[in-house]
Amino acid sequence: MVAPVAVTSSTDLEAKLDSPMMVPRAAAAMRNLVLAAYHHAQRNPGAAGYGKPLDEAGYDASPFIVEPFHLFDCSRENDGAVALIVVSAERARAMGRPAAYVLGTAQGAPGGYSALNENDEPYTSAGFADSASGSGVASRLWAEARVKPAEVDVVQVYENFSGPAVASLIDHGLCPPGPAAAEVMTVENLTAPGGRLPVNTSGGNIADSFVNGMGLAVEAVRQIRGTSTNQVDRADTSLFIGGPMAPLVSSVLLGSEQTL
Repeated sequence: MVAPVAVTSSTDLEAKLDSPMMVPRAAAAMRNLVLAAYHHAQRNPGAAGYGKPLDEAGYDASPFIVEPFHLFDCSRENDGAVALIVVSAERARAMGRPAAYVLGTAQGAPGGYSALNENDEPYTSAGFADSASGSGVASRLWAEARVKPAEVDVVQVYENFSGPAVASLIDHGLCPPGPAAAEVMTVENLTAPGGRLPVNTSGGNIADSFVNGMGLAVEAVRQIRGTSTNQVDRADTSLFIGGPMAPLVSSVLLGSEQTL
């Protein structure tokens, strides 16, 4: 079973959560992911968070649901629907509109979810990383797509809570583990159009809407097609990371025709 974490203060808790044996959920990285999501929602009229800007003070003042998760670290529940049309590359070209092409996909079961303990390895990954049993979803995705993490232009990452989303980005090699994650995951870097790693550009599950994560898939396509309300400059590669810390996890990398 997972060993209990004894804490005496929020500072002690953050230090425990950033230890090598726990999912590295640096508090600043979590907060910045949320602030970037709300920033993007202000330019998306369809977002539940539209017209409801959030700043650092507002985030810090929000109540803890359970430490280290504030109210705004938790995704919302929404009624809604989205649709994706999947056709062959040849037919997509014939339709005369920009298409998003599937460059690589990977799915896997990290294990441990049918066991009496919560995970095989206590919170060392969001489920995408390599393990003793072999290559993980992230490394298999990069190998199939023949793309490196540094070549990704924009990311949509499923965030039922902000912490698993940060861990997912770490698993995919998009930022370093532990507190160093926050050095890459600044609000400036996470926001479109010019950030180094724009994430959840419609507002994500947290500030746009939660429709079982499918809104993120649609936004990943929009970025390639150039139709996002927070369009990233020259977006040729668009990563969608689904279902962190679930029995099955998956990732898909989309690309423009220039990447084929």
